[in-house]
Amino acid sequence: MLTTRLAQDLVRRAGSRSGYRFGPKIMAWGAAFLREVDLLDEFRNVAGPIVRRINETMQLAVMDWSDAVFVAHIDSRRRVRLVAEVGRRVPAHASAVGKALLAFSSPEFLECYRSRPFERLTTHTVVSFDELAEQLAAVRRRGWAEAFQETDESLCCLRRPSAATTGRSWRP
Repeated sequence: MLTTRLAQDLVRRAGSRSGYRFGPKIMAWGAAFLREVDLLDEFRNVAGPIVRRINETMQLAVMDWSDAVFVAHIDSRRRVRLVAEVGRRVPAHASAVGKALLAFSSPEFLECYRSRPFERLTTHTVVSFDELAEQLAAVRRRGWAEAFQETDESLCCLRRPSAATTGRSWRP
């Protein structure tokens, strides 16, 4: 089945990691879906006023297996600011955005993380499933995620998953 899906561009090899990822055709279907539901317009409508008020960069990300992938951003007006790039990938276990998305993922999806090795990006990176599970439980309790120097030294991030993901309403 995977050979057929590879030939159809529905999946591709995950590179240095074992397993498969969505292929170009699935990504095209996803892009068509995003255009249809105006997710990016909705992000801009919601995030724009917040960015203007707090003057911080905001990003929108989606999960792609074990990575969070940024699909949109609105930059702050600060001279020194987070470099936000559409298409940038960050390991979910080491990023606030990934933890925010993982915290509300299905138990079956999270179980896939139990047996996989976690890449250590800095000395602060979470590298055990048990520690990640504790952090995800905290995210579910308080409604936001944090990463303290886990993807890059001297970079700290906070993320809040959407109300659609958590089932909770939130006002900035």
